[in-house]
Amino acid sequence: MRNEQPYWEKLMKNNHTHFFVSLLVTLIIPIFALADSETIGDYTWSFSVNGDSATVTGVSPASGDISIPSTLGGYSVTSIGDHAFIWCSDLSSVTIPASVTNIGDSAFSICSGLTSVTIPNSVTSIGSYAFSNCSSLMSVTIPDSVTSI
Repeated sequence: MRNEQPYWEKLMKNNHTHFFVSLLVTLIIPIFALADSETIGDYTWSFSVNGDSATVTGVSPASGDISIPSTLGGYSVTSIGDHAFIWCSDLSSVTIPASVTNIGDSAFSICSGLTSVTIPNSVTSIGSYAFSNCSSLMSVTIPDSVTSI
């Protein structure tokens, strides 16, 4: 019987393997560690944290009249993420807090039941297709603070 090294030991001696394992630990694991959720009233908000601010990435249930909270997990909500509310057909109105400065790409796309959105003067950027295919949305007032749309 030969005395061979176990496969894992051989693999770990390879410098490329060390690099890729280190890369995975450094890049992938922190992404999962920064995603979080918080339940406020009847809604569970999903969000991600970057520095000292939070980005809303979704809500459950995504229906009715919602007011996005100004803080989640102790972080100020400054952004509504790309695709955060896409396909939320049961959403009827959204109030965005004054802490938000950015509304991401397709954030409310295809929200066919959305009739009303309140955008505060703090918003400076509205992403591409943010309200596309919102067939019930008759008007949105875009504040003068928006410099990019």
